[in-house]
Amino acid sequence: MKILFLLSLFIIIYGYFVYPLLLFITVKFIKKDEINFDGNEELPTITMITAAYNEENIIEEKIKNFYKLKYPEDKLEILLASDGSTDLSSKIIAANKGKKIKFFDYNFRRGKSAVINSLIKEAKGEILVFSDANTILESDILIKLVRPFNNTQIGGVSGNLIFENPNSNPGGEGEKLYSIYKNYLKELESKFKTIISVEGAIYAIRKKLFSPIPENTIVDDFIIAILIITKGYKIHYQKSARAYENTALSLSDEFKRRIRIGTGNLQSISLLKDIFSFKNYKILFMFSSHKISRWLVPFAIITTFISNYFLYGNHIFYQIAFYLQILSYFIIIFVHFLNRLNIPIGKLYIPYYFLAMNIALLYGYINFIFKAKDAKWEKIARQNKVAKNSKQKQARREYDFIKRIMDLILSLLALILLLPLFFIIAFLIKKEDGGPVIFSQNRIGKNKTEFKLYKFRTMVVDAEEKLNKMISENEKIKGEYLSNYKLKNDPRITEIGKILRKLRLDELPQIINILKGEMSIVGPRPVLEKELKRHYGKIGEKVFSIKPGLTGYWQSEAIKNEIDYQQRITLDLKYLKERNILLDLKLIIKTLKDIIVFEEF
Repeated sequence: MKILFLLSLFIIIYGYFVYPLLLFITVKFIKKDEINFDGNEELPTITMITAAYNEENIIEEKIKNFYKLKYPEDKLEILLASDGSTDLSSKIIAANKGKKIKFFDYNFRRGKSAVINSLIKEAKGEILVFSDANTILESDILIKLVRPFNNTQIGGVSGNLIFENPNSNPGGEGEKLYSIYKNYLKELESKFKTIISVEGAIYAIRKKLFSPIPENTIVDDFIIAILIITKGYKIHYQKSARAYENTALSLSDEFKRRIRIGTGNLQSISLLKDIFSFKNYKILFMFSSHKISRWLVPFAIITTFISNYFLYGNHIFYQIAFYLQILSYFIIIFVHFLNRLNIPIGKLYIPYYFLAMNIALLYGYINFIFKAKDAKWEKIARQNKVAKNSKQKQARREYDFIKRIMDLILSLLALILLLPLFFIIAFLIKKEDGGPVIFSQNRIGKNKTEFKLYKFRTMVVDAEEKLNKMISENEKIKGEYLSNYKLKNDPRITEIGKILRKLRLDELPQIINILKGEMSIVGPRPVLEKELKRHYGKIGEKVFSIKPGLTGYWQSEAIKNEIDYQQRITLDLKYLKERNILLDLKLIIKTLKDIIVFEEF
């Protein structure tokens, strides 16, 4: 039972963490497979191949995208097929295709693999470029895709598919984050030897290397790539060849796609017997590490829990491991209910997404064993808006991703370490006047949406009523408050509140806001709606295009210096312009340092 537990745990960890780490160490410190490209050779002829099924919402945009691609017209051929579409796809294609696109309208569903086989028979180009109908390509992508083919070792090139989540759907966050991870793994594999699987939405191969695939093939792109690798060629990952696609409309849609992938995984084993040859140990190692280890994870998750249950009484290690598993599943269940209520939870969707996708893979395996293996793909609903990001937006997206991970790690760490302090503060607040411990208030967040901000209460219980009375009775107090929305010597602040405010400890409950994804550790100040209307005007759109923060330029400055409202806004705008991970870390460190050395009470 111990061996089963440790082996199961190893399988889960190896494919997703150990293997990427081994690749990173190898290409960084030991040896990487250098491949040189001669960029001066003449551009090859290209045939683009796209099979569409019921894509009426995006197909016109796709056709426009075809016409924006930068490549010599006499060397570019575009083949577009409608695979028995039952919506308006065929009519839209016929009305918009122009002279550049050859349209093949199939009256019945054949399946993507069958359509690909047929279209390649019509292809005249030396290089075949495959692109999904719902994928939008950057204008210079073809030149970047074909450049590696100047090296004769290269048999295929995978593009860089970037997922967009324009409506911030919870399920889309998991797909988006996994895509970033997957692309980085491709980059490491490409430097080590060859990538094992191409990005099905955008990839290219040498036409002479294509072998017709069985018409019942489910994961056609994976099979095509592996067959090329078994012929002794490499598949290169071209990071600069960017394409964009929206995430699934819901997690259930992504779940359906993963079921199909699970079914295709088992099918591919029977089609790829040559890959298990020991003649090329590097390829076998990569295939086993990248694919097979992950295909086993759904089973490993089950056996880890069962074996851990029987080992519970053997050692404290097994007890801790068991409780951690239980805790993980409780978190996942909690996130599931938040998802059903459409409450955003940010990157806490990662474990939820991980488990859901592995359940889908397991369902796919069962589907393969007991049901018909239909190669006709079921279209999943994707978000409508397709974003075509520039390099600058791509960099910003990567920054946002890293920042959110940093927010989660630091906030969870702070919550764990400071939990005893939370109880002490709560006790002192309650002891002073018996009132509530937490104060909550509506504040303005990202995109000017309201959220409930949490603080330790530092004022008397009836603070709002007392403020209104003071303002109505004293014009000087009214003027001071309306200029800065605070009073220098506010009589409403409690004795414990004075200490909490000086040390900024009253803001600790905002860790909850950060974990929920409503705030970040660093960002502009979360303001009241009346402040937004009075002071911000049009620049409010700019300032609140990002999440507000627990600290920032002005929050850090205000610890030791009095600053007026206009200075606050100026500092928020400064942060918006200069923000980066290094600056965020500097501001966090500066804030902590200023709090620790600040002795004025």
